[in-house]
Amino acid sequence: MKNQAFLIYEHTHEWVIEAGQKVRHFLRHKTMHFETKTDEHDLVTEMDRTIEQFFVEKIKSHYPDHQIIGEEGMSRPPQSLDGWVWLIDPIDGTSNFVSFQEDFVISVALYHKQIGVFGYVYDVMAGKMYHAFRDKGLFINHEPVPPLSEQKRLTDAMIALDLHMPEEERQTNMEKIMHLTEQVRGIRIYGATALTLAKCAVGKLDAYLTFSTFPWDHAAGRILVEEAGGIVSDFNANALSLQTPTSVVACNRNIYSDLLGLLTHK
Repeated sequence: MKNQAFLIYEHTHEWVIEAGQKVRHFLRHKTMHFETKTDEHDLVTEMDRTIEQFFVEKIKSHYPDHQIIGEEGMSRPPQSLDGWVWLIDPIDGTSNFVSFQEDFVISVALYHKQIGVFGYVYDVMAGKMYHAFRDKGLFINHEPVPPLSEQKRLTDAMIALDLHMPEEERQTNMEKIMHLTEQVRGIRIYGATALTLAKCAVGKLDAYLTFSTFPWDHAAGRILVEEAGGIVSDFNANALSLQTPTSVVACNRNIYSDLLGLLTHK
């Protein structure tokens, strides 16, 4: 008999597919409007709110005792992280969604007692569903993905960055980035944390670094990378917070220590 968590995983697969259909219908039939939140780079659209509300209603109707953390705040903040907690980014990469109608994803994760149970990262326009259940492996759609190679050296690595960071840390962090570019093969910027973590998990990138990102951004992608055999932590080698913004480094095990050394070097 399948356990409860795996049944939830299967239900969620159906919900994520349905959410993707809603997004594609919107892009075909409606005009894009957006608002800014904290600054001109922090955008929100009608679909961000619609998709998050869709998941909130599904979860509350099937699992009313579960807690939900969503980017758009469509549910009451959790009182505790000790039980079942969902983390939802309805449109990760909203700027890409607004500007290009591609390179955005739906990101959904379930945690139990702060341990990742499963994660979905759905690249809607590419039709790629990255998903993983703890200790069951990583998949794209229905195809299993082999574990990450650990043979790469840092000098051979393709690394993705997110340049969002606190203003007071910008000068120091930009110096670290300039130093990093001299140590690796190349740098890429995708503008969507969950999508970039998914690319790391399947070996399309060797590492991902961000100086500050929210729990809903990394919650699902972190599970994908870990299921592929990679490491995910903050820049101080601590587990990622599910409550506050945090730095993130995700990569294969062979380059992890070298990357941390570059990031923490004064």
